[in-house]
This record gives sequence, C-alpha cells and structure tokens, in this order.
Amino acid sequence: MKAKEAEQLTGLSKQTLIWYEKEGLIKPERNENRYREYSDQDIKTLQLIKLLRNMDISIDDIRQILNGHLSVEEIFEQQKAYLHQEESKIKDLEKKVCFYADTKAPLINDLEKLHKPKIGLGGQEKSLEPFHIGTRPDRKMLKKLLFWNGVWFVGVIAVISLFICQFEHVWGIVPPLFVPLTLGAALIFVLLGSGIPQLGLGNIADRYFQYVEFSREGMAYTSPKTLREKNRFLQKTFHRQDTLTYVSYDQVEKVSVIHDTKYIRIFLPIASELFVTSFVFHLKDNTSFSILHQMFYGNDEEIILRILREHVGQVVITKRPCA
Repeated sequence: MKAKEAEQLTGLSKQTLIWYEKEGLIKPERNENRYREYSDQDIKTLQLIKLLRNMDISIDDIRQILNGHLSVEEIFEQQKAYLHQEESKIKDLEKKVCFYADTKAPLINDLEKLHKPKIGLGGQEKSLEPFHIGTRPDRKMLKKLLFWNGVWFVGVIAVISLFICQFEHVWGIVPPLFVPLTLGAALIFVLLGSGIPQLGLGNIADRYFQYVEFSREGMAYTSPKTLREKNRFLQKTFHRQDTLTYVSYDQVEKVSVIHDTKYIRIFLPIASELFVTSFVFHLKDNTSFSILHQMFYGNDEEIILRILREHVGQVVITKRPCA
C-alpha cells in the first residue's frame, strides 16, 4: 500500500513514517517508480511503535524490541519502575514547592522576583515561616518538653521503687545508702535523657538554646551561655516575652560553617553516625554566637548557605576530619 494509506491506517504523519524508516525501525519496499510500498507487517510494526511511543518508551528501546533483544513485558516492567521513580521525584518536588511557598523564599534574590505574597480570607497578606536554624523557643514547646520529662522522671522513679521493694522482699532489708544513691542515679539518668534527644533536661541546652532566623534586614538569634542567662531565657519564654537578639547583616563580619561527624548512642552499645553542621557568626563588635551540631534534610542547608552568601558575603566552610 502507498504512503497515504499507511498514514490513514496508523494515524502517523508522512514525516514520522520517514523518520522511523531512517531510524531503521521499518524498511518499506520500493516499487519501480521508487515510491514506498508498505506491507501489512509494516503497518503492524508502525502500530506497535505508536503504542510504545505513547507510553514514552524511547526509540532505542523500541529498536531492541523489534530486534528481539528485549520483550515487551520487560520494557513494561522497566517503564513501571521508571514511572514509580518519577512519581517519587514529583512528590519530593511538590514538598519543596510547598516549602518555598510557605517560607520566606524571597530572601534569595533569584526568588524575590518570582514571589507573590499569599493573601488570606480577610484580604491581608499571610505571615510566612522564616528560614531558620534550630528550634524557635516558645512557651508551648517548653511546657511540652517539661511534661514529657516529668512523665519520664515518674516512670524511672516507679521502676526504681519497684526494684527496691523486690530487694527488700528477697533480702529483708534495704541498705541505708541504697535509696539516696538510686534516687540520685535516677535524677542524673533523667537529666541526661539516656541519649534520647526529646528527653532529658540537659538536652534543652543543645536543642532550644540555639536558634537563628533570617529576614530581609538581618538576623534574630538566641544563644545564652551562662546559667544565669539560660534561667532568664526560660523565664522570658514562659512569660511570652521576646528572647531574640537582632542584628543587621552589615554587623556580621563573617560566618564559619563547620561540617562534622557526631556519634550518638540510644540504648544500644553501637553508636550511630550523624553528619552535623555548626555555624559560628562573628560580629564586627568582636562578639560571636554559635549554632552547633544541626542536622539538615533535603537541600535546607544549601538554602541557608545561599542566603548567607548573598547577605553576609564572607562564608568560610570547613570540614573536620573524622576522629
């Protein structure tokens, strides 16, 4: 049959038929006038090619199928795996888009032009979550932390009390120093949190006394050092007072970014390896504040570094060798 008939039967254009021929997928015969003659087998091949192309299967893979090096079933399985992978990428991308939409992405100059403020039902612009490092201190967070540490403390005391009762039941006596020593050990156990980041009052210093957020004009941070400063910080937080110190970007001389490896042991004798990043902000008045051992997910750290490079300028990145 002539090319016109082949076009009608397959729904492919003349240019597409010629392209498939140049790719070696079909080889129509030529009549004595050098016109292409398409056989029934050519039409079946073209229909198969069209079906596979509609599923976004590449020309190279189609060539492998036609040459008998791959089966259609194998290609379909590969395509399913590929689509599943692409679906995961799309979901991750969707999360990033939502993150950029709900945070102050305009801090990065390239995104400033693209940013459109969100308008609420009342016609006012919605406040956005700032880019930040660490956990912002607030009363609700501290109350929750103290509640769970109280539950943890009561649970430990209950277990130790049960152990003391069992000891007394078996031996008939309780050593004089047994109770104060075990209660003291329990208190230390609770304070340290047994390596669980969400528990242990001692972990407040690591998680909630280190925070910095970025705005267009500068940074707001909290980093109390002495015990007196930390107590004052907790009192202000409980009374919903502002605990942040504000500095403009031109007050920052440089930022040191340190990539490090930290090991943490949670109940098990084997320590888990964590990759953490510490930030040291050097101010022009010869003071500094630090945000230590932070873990980042996705490309959050890359965004923070981009903001610092654009607004501060001098950013020094170092990597500590593993011990």
